[in-house]
Amino acid sequence: MTVTPPVDMRQHPFAVRFTQTNEPGFIDTLADDIKAKGLLNPILWHVAEDGEPELLDGVSRLAACASAGVEPRFENVTDKVAQAGGPVLFIVSENVKRRHLSVGQRAGMAAEMPTLGKGRPSNNPSQDGFTQEEIAAATGVSPASQLRYKKVTQSGTQALKDAVDAGEIDLKVAAKIAVEPPAAQGLILQKYLDDKVTQQPGFNGSHEMEWYTPPETLDVARRFLGGFDLDPASCELANRTVGASAFYDKEQDGLSKTWKGSVWLNPPYGAKLVKPFARKLLAEYNAGNVTEALMLVNDVTDTDWFQDLVNSGCAVCFLKKRPNFHKLGVKDESGSGPSRGFAVFYFGTNRDAFAVAYADQGIVMSLVVPK
Repeated sequence: MTVTPPVDMRQHPFAVRFTQTNEPGFIDTLADDIKAKGLLNPILWHVAEDGEPELLDGVSRLAACASAGVEPRFENVTDKVAQAGGPVLFIVSENVKRRHLSVGQRAGMAAEMPTLGKGRPSNNPSQDGFTQEEIAAATGVSPASQLRYKKVTQSGTQALKDAVDAGEIDLKVAAKIAVEPPAAQGLILQKYLDDKVTQQPGFNGSHEMEWYTPPETLDVARRFLGGFDLDPASCELANRTVGASAFYDKEQDGLSKTWKGSVWLNPPYGAKLVKPFARKLLAEYNAGNVTEALMLVNDVTDTDWFQDLVNSGCAVCFLKKRPNFHKLGVKDESGSGPSRGFAVFYFGTNRDAFAVAYADQGIVMSLVVPK
């Protein structure tokens, strides 16, 4: 005999984390889809240990059926639950299998499992709950990823945790952000969510256009120039490290502004952006608006903009070590850093001082304007 459970049956507590009934417009969209195509996946339930029917998967589908006026289709998976090792492992298996969950989202599942008994939440999870081996096998989340998620939950802001749980940010990046002060976390997270990516020549498989100058590179530059009046290709987050008196971000469009005083320039490395920033610096320096400037670029000597810099009569240091750039304000340890060398160009009258300041950074050359 087929048993149809009541539509208002209780939900298993662990199934709640996968419901989307509170997302604006989600149920209406799903209801329209069900009207057009029917209910493709049945609503899964089982008979719990106390003999009561319990919903394991399909809360959103059930609500959408009600909204669409469609009779819901149920499937009793009590036998499958027993084979899986209990309702929690069954719920994990169903969601890992059907949803495209990020590592962070699966790590969130893993973090909750130790607090659960294998049937329902337990008063003695250490005795009735899951081992780390069982959790790793069920979720596919390594112990290292579990530790990263723990760092996010312990030190990260609620917004950062929510972004991980929603699959909006990479867990490794989130764990690095979590060590920053809360205010900085907010800036970095918003930058991550807002950024649009593009291919960046000179980086191994990276699609990030914005790579922030590491503090050690800026320390040398700052000791030489004594500080910066302007960073024309920056943002609020990057300038926390650069410390320029003024900066232009993407919205302000530094290419459309007049540059004045001493300038630090680490331009965005999109193929279409390095050239205009290089030529803008030359124009502002030759016009007398920029008194001194340092520009950090990758040493693509075969490009016309690099040749323009070389032929300007400036000085240059070809760095002996590639900068360990930061992404979104945190040190990049992904291995996707620069695949070629970098150079620092100097524009100004203190070439001898530049040579001394950068002597231990690489090969320093004073260039002559070709006749």
